[in-house]
Amino acid sequence: MPRALVVSWLLFAAIAAIPALGATTIAWSARKAAIAEAEADEDARLRTAAAAAEGEIVARLAGAKEQARAMTDPGNGLAALGGDSIVIAADGQVRIPAPPAADTAPTEACERARDELLGTNRAKARDQIVAECMDLKSSSRRYLWPLLALESASDQAKLPAWLKAHAQRMSPAERAVLRTRVGTLPSPAREQARVALEEVPSMHATIEALLAHGQDKSDGALRVREGNYVAVLHAFDASLSGSIFHEASLLRDPPTLPADLALQPGAGPAKVSVTPELVFHVAPKSDSAERAIVTRAGNRVFALAMAGTLVSLVLAGALFARFLKARRLADLRTDFVAAVSHELRTPLASVQMLAELMERGDVAPDERPEVETALAREARRLSETLTRMLRFGALSRGKLQVDKTGQPLEPLAREALARFERAHPGKTAVLDAEAGIEADVDGALLGLVFDNLLGNAAKYAPEGTPYRVGIARDGGVVSVSVSDRGPGLDRKARERIFLPFERADDRLVRATEGTGVGLALVRGIAEAHGGRAHVVSEPGKGATFIVEIPWKPS
Repeated sequence: MPRALVVSWLLFAAIAAIPALGATTIAWSARKAAIAEAEADEDARLRTAAAAAEGEIVARLAGAKEQARAMTDPGNGLAALGGDSIVIAADGQVRIPAPPAADTAPTEACERARDELLGTNRAKARDQIVAECMDLKSSSRRYLWPLLALESASDQAKLPAWLKAHAQRMSPAERAVLRTRVGTLPSPAREQARVALEEVPSMHATIEALLAHGQDKSDGALRVREGNYVAVLHAFDASLSGSIFHEASLLRDPPTLPADLALQPGAGPAKVSVTPELVFHVAPKSDSAERAIVTRAGNRVFALAMAGTLVSLVLAGALFARFLKARRLADLRTDFVAAVSHELRTPLASVQMLAELMERGDVAPDERPEVETALAREARRLSETLTRMLRFGALSRGKLQVDKTGQPLEPLAREALARFERAHPGKTAVLDAEAGIEADVDGALLGLVFDNLLGNAAKYAPEGTPYRVGIARDGGVVSVSVSDRGPGLDRKARERIFLPFERADDRLVRATEGTGVGLALVRGIAEAHGGRAHVVSEPGKGATFIVEIPWKPS
């Protein structure tokens, strides 16, 4: 690419970068504003859903109280209340839910093993207790099994299962001690043990503690609220039946929410408060989904703004490319006019000078044949240049007339060789033609092809003689070619050499004469015959210009 063209594009890029940067900044600001608006909309949606969820839970509790007050048969109505069922006997004992399983009474062997822990057979006693006495307690009413199991690596893995079965029966002090001791367990047993120790007391114990607090007995139903629990009961004879609502039950049967939202325990921006301690919040089921909802609108705004900017830059680039192309075409046309003027001026000057010499009688009789020959040669040169220009003009307007007739190609080539040798004394060209090849061609145009290809070889490969003109047929194609042994062409030159006003090497423009339309005319003539023109060449290995024309048998 010419340096001037590179500089032009660099200047365009630098100038275009300023509005592009400004447009990008505006687009990014619009994205941030869109994200802020989407976040506000999403927050409002979550708060609306939370308010609806809280209203549904409150209505559910009120409805449960009304249903409990209206029940006549506790055996048939508990499931309709929701939550977890409760049945309290006349003696005040909680029958449903059932109390946790009680510890089994220690055997005599387990009691002896407990006594021997302080003796000389402690290791044997420890192994026996760990293996057989799962519920054994010390004299201070604390479980021995977890403390002894921690002493053996093989028994530590059993500790999470033991805690899951016994944690609800342990005192808070026991659980506190074990929380510190299980920190030495390997993972994942350590995490499993801590989860078991954090479990809440049994629902049975919870209800017993709950009923010890204040009660609301209005409307014939009993409603008890304490901490994280709400109980709704109704009296039947001396017993009580009803339901208890708590975190697990409400999450098990959550209020109606949009498909992408869920009720989660704990406080949050979209809070659902049942009691001061029983608090939930509404949130998207997936954090990434929430982020996607918020950013999608912003990204859409940013993408649209950037797409507009990109389209503007592409259009500006296209217009700038057209401007550069138009400017280059104008330069080429200026060069073309200058080249044509030069091509015409030289033979015209020669014709004018020779004609004036003859007009004034300044030509000696013995010199007259030479002057006449020179006059005819310059006239032919002038005619050939004008013919080439006229043909190219007709070709560029799409009005090139082709008068094809069946004729042998070898005579056309020999006539072109003769014209070439007369015009270029000292340069030789040889013909390598298969005998008897005929084709439907316009003889004058094909002669112009030979003239242009040979003239091109003489200009750009002056040391590449002898030039070789070939005529051959391969299947349904007749090819004519001109080969030289000159400097050859690289890939870029091969791609553009048949374009109007192009040269194989820009450095040759100043060293050679010509209008830059010869090869373009060759290609146009080939295409007008239904064929094509191309070149086979490599740098340093000469070049072969080939014109292929369809062949039809006579």
